[in-house]
Amino acid sequence: ESTVQATDGLYFEFDKKTGAPIVKSGVEILLTPSLDLQMIRSHLYGFTTYGVFAAEDNSQKFITFDVDSSSLEYSKHTARQLVFVLHQDFNILMKDIHVVLSGKKGYHVSLFFDKPQAGETVKHFFDSVMSHICLIKGVNIEFRPLYTQAVKLPLSIHRSTGSRSVFVDKYSFENLTLSESWDYLLKIEQVDPYVLDIIDELPVEKIQANTKENSVDQYK
Repeated sequence: ESTVQATDGLYFEFDKKTGAPIVKSGVEILLTPSLDLQMIRSHLYGFTTYGVFAAEDNSQKFITFDVDSSSLEYSKHTARQLVFVLHQDFNILMKDIHVVLSGKKGYHVSLFFDKPQAGETVKHFFDSVMSHICLIKGVNIEFRPLYTQAVKLPLSIHRSTGSRSVFVDKYSFENLTLSESWDYLLKIEQVDPYVLDIIDELPVEKIQANTKENSVDQYK
């Protein structure tokens, strides 16, 4: 399934089965077939903003760590820590980790798989990664997409702020330009989800400080 975000920030969902409106969390949702080329173009040119849900069985071809807080600085330092953990603790190549500024005060850190994965396997991976993360108070990292909760596609217009979502250099965390972001998008390669199979072999040191107030300098 896919969604489109209207100018007021509400989401409208599109389902290939019924074509009838439904309601999720009090929001009217319109249903239509899955994304096609015209819809993707409309999204990339900023006319509409689309997002996707997980499949009905919660199988997924990508995982997004949705980092959000009231402070862009705190979100940035948490996203940097997340990239570090994925690379150093979970042996994921930097080229396979993709960071997007969401268009507000958050970041989406994503991995794209070359074949669908069971939802519980991907969620287990998410939980394992989160056990390595020490969150600054007020910062949240959520698992996306779910069958009930979508995540916006990259390079969207945030309909509440009017800001454009762009890719971020994962080393410097400088924002790429829109043109650079389009080029980056075309070069993304899907990864073999082997990383989901080896997490039980990795030593996990749980950090019991998820609500501790830490200096952002700690994560530079």
